[in-house]
Amino acid sequence: MLKKIFIPAILSISLLIFVGCTDSKPLTDETIETTVNTTSNTVESSVDVQTTAETEEVLTPQSLTQPTTTEPTTTQETTQPVTTESLTTLQPTTTEPLTPQPTPIENFEYELNYYGDSMKITKYIGYDIRDVVIPAEIEGMSVTYIDSEAFFGCDWITSIVIPNSVAYIGYYAFFGCNSLTNLVIPYSVTDIGEVAFGKCYSLISVVITNNNTHIRHNAFIMCTSLVNVVIPEGLTVIEKGAFSDCDAIPEETKMAILKINDTAFNYWSESPQP
Repeated sequence: MLKKIFIPAILSISLLIFVGCTDSKPLTDETIETTVNTTSNTVESSVDVQTTAETEEVLTPQSLTQPTTTEPTTTQETTQPVTTESLTTLQPTTTEPLTPQPTPIENFEYELNYYGDSMKITKYIGYDIRDVVIPAEIEGMSVTYIDSEAFFGCDWITSIVIPNSVAYIGYYAFFGCNSLTNLVIPYSVTDIGEVAFGKCYSLISVVITNNNTHIRHNAFIMCTSLVNVVIPEGLTVIEKGAFSDCDAIPEETKMAILKINDTAFNYWSESPQP
């Protein structure tokens, strides 16, 4: 390194001395100072060039072909991991299934109806099942008929679901179901037989959905707790005594029923006996 710096300087000084010796003009202090400054600048330039050349990285074919790798920047995860517990809290909870499962068919006695094209329930024998869901089909055939006295005296039943396949509810079908509290008659039902829900003392609410439903004599006789009766607009057939001894029905509801039949609250004595 020192050799590279001093060799050009020595050559420059030697050249100046030679020129000075051969020049006819005598050397003055001003000439010497100018020469020294020029030499100093030359030396500094040489040092700068050499230093720059040494500090620059030499590019080779190997360095051009090698890919440059940079360390990936990682950020600290701040979100909590999703766990089974956290997913459970996001799922809505329901106390009851949207579609209730039918009560197993071994809890029913059944047979083909008169025409042989559908099934009818003839008797309920599920003595340990309080919430009953009547199946809409049995052995691939629709259940369209609940036979007379099929649930007679089943006072342990607290709720019952009638499927939207049943067209007819026979007389005394649910007579004496004293624990039954709420009842919805589906749209498919067009005939509620005589005394079908007689003496269901705990029955509070009855909803009838089809205005073509025929409510026969004494159908709800002596349902003494009945306070809510929903009848669709356009219902035209309520026979005599259908709501006999249903004294808890509000006056406004009574008036609506009496407009259809003014004897709906009068006892009908000719109903068949069980």
